[in-house]
Amino acid sequence: MNTAHLHMLINHLPIVGVIVGFVILLSGYLFKSQLTRRIGNITLFFSAVFVYPSFNTGEGAEEVVENLPGVSEGIIEKHEELAEQMVNFVTILLPLLLLTFYAEWKQKSFLKYAQLAVLAVSFIVIVYGKLVGTSGGEIRHTEIRKEQVKGSEGELKVGNEEGEEEED
Repeated sequence: MNTAHLHMLINHLPIVGVIVGFVILLSGYLFKSQLTRRIGNITLFFSAVFVYPSFNTGEGAEEVVENLPGVSEGIIEKHEELAEQMVNFVTILLPLLLLTFYAEWKQKSFLKYAQLAVLAVSFIVIVYGKLVGTSGGEIRHTEIRKEQVKGSEGELKVGNEEGEEEED
């Protein structure tokens, strides 16, 4: 296993986990369930923590793929910048979650406001998670890029139904 494998293994956890935690937390509000909100907060916390190892394995993954055909520095740079923004918002989300745990434990009156802040920031993290995930996928999955990759002779390579390549 190399650093690209490790990055691919870890990077899905914060993206999917934050979505799941957000849905659970929102459900706790809709159904007025303190237990469901607590589960949502715990899910958000552990999912958000995985942003850091995912981000920290990105540099090693970049070294593995940066010289592969069809991979451009611009795509990697875009992915890295979006990932940095996601890390910044997670760095806001985690202390808010800790504040929420404290407020719930000590029965503080600001609990409702702390949880609403968690919902708002976790939604922003979801948006960045989508952007980071898509930009990361574009690094090796040329089929999801807005612009297509040219073949070695400069023609656009498009696969036909049998999986063979055709020239346009």
